[in-house]
Amino acid sequence: MTVIRHIFHRRTNRATFWASLAILALALVLFRWLHAPAGVAAALGLLVIAVPRLHDLGYSGWWAGGVLLALTGALLAAAFHSEMVATHAAGGIILLLIAAALWLGIMPGEKKENRWGNES
Repeated sequence: MTVIRHIFHRRTNRATFWASLAILALALVLFRWLHAPAGVAAALGLLVIAVPRLHDLGYSGWWAGGVLLALTGALLAAAFHSEMVATHAAGGIILLLIAAALWLGIMPGEKKENRWGNES
């Protein structure tokens, strides 16, 4: 429980966010190279990176969980339709994740202390 508390009850600045995102991207490339399924690992990795960044912006980390839940629902709904619908849904989800990552990486954090701690 202490590790989870340390990960999800802190703030992360933009530089740390971009460095973490780069490490996650390299890990995903390695997963693909090893022919291992990377979707769940990517979602969990992005969640771990996004929550502290949301805290730095003054938002609750639950926003990341809500987005992840909505994306999972969209993928499941697309899976029960044709392959074309699933492909379009996956493409839209990837664009949404890229937009969210850019927003998290560009927006400056709160300069003052917030309920997740001091400025990082």
